[in-house]
Amino acid sequence: MDYVVATVNGEAITWTALRDETQIRGLRADSALDRRQTLQLLVDELLFVGEARNFVIIPDASVDEAMEIATASADAEGSLSIEARRERVRRQLMLTEFADRAFGAGVPRPSDVEILAHYEGNIGDYQGPAEYQVRTVGIRSTSEAVRDLADGRALLVSIRASLLNGGDAPAALGDAWAARGFTLDVETEWITRDAMPSATGDVVAELEGDEWSDPLRDGAGHAIVQVVDFAPAWTQELGPELADSIARILRGQRVAAAMQVWLEERRQAADIRILDRDLLQPVAPEEEPVPQVEGE
Repeated sequence: MDYVVATVNGEAITWTALRDETQIRGLRADSALDRRQTLQLLVDELLFVGEARNFVIIPDASVDEAMEIATASADAEGSLSIEARRERVRRQLMLTEFADRAFGAGVPRPSDVEILAHYEGNIGDYQGPAEYQVRTVGIRSTSEAVRDLADGRALLVSIRASLLNGGDAPAALGDAWAARGFTLDVETEWITRDAMPSATGDVVAELEGDEWSDPLRDGAGHAIVQVVDFAPAWTQELGPELADSIARILRGQRVAAAMQVWLEERRQAADIRILDRDLLQPVAPEEEPVPQVEGE
């Protein structure tokens, strides 16, 4: 049976709405803490929506279009009725437009100096490490006996010689070795040196051309590696497109800060009543995020 768990200026938040929103956000509806966090977000959302209704009208056509685009959250919202999903989308659209009208108009585009300072201060976000495309041929055995490990290494030496002469790794394995429990794995992947075992990384960095490494210990077996391709480390230049992207980030942060100030004032003035005793314990201030507004 549904019931009202809280009201905001006379507008109800029901148990069903609280439960559904908690689950959609990936939290646990059976956790009192998770429900309190979600309730705070719903309260804040109602404060925004209550004000947004005075400025913004979202037509049904805009809701229809947004619902067609928002397929990524379909699984999370699968438990909601069509009407509830439409209302949720409408609120998000309303909040986005309200944020732009009420707060965005007073926030100018960041200056070139501010954009450059952000770029230089967060340069790691615009850099990528060198990557190797590595082909690995590994030998495993169903037994970890010393003899089997030694035989596996010897087998890999013969496979390496075959590969250097243009041969094929599976053919070099042979039925006799397979009958003894040896298996062959061949894979090719892009990987950074930091993601490799240290010994493998040291070897890969020294390989040249189509050279295959000597056998390396690899877990319960051995492997040889070859560098197929190499992509050097890179830094994205601060061109017009990246500058616009950074400007949107900085402007979004400032709009969010303005919204937070407005929200704190509205919380103090609002008539907020918590009717469910399990929800009375306050959430710590650092756990009170501003409702996420799409597009910011």
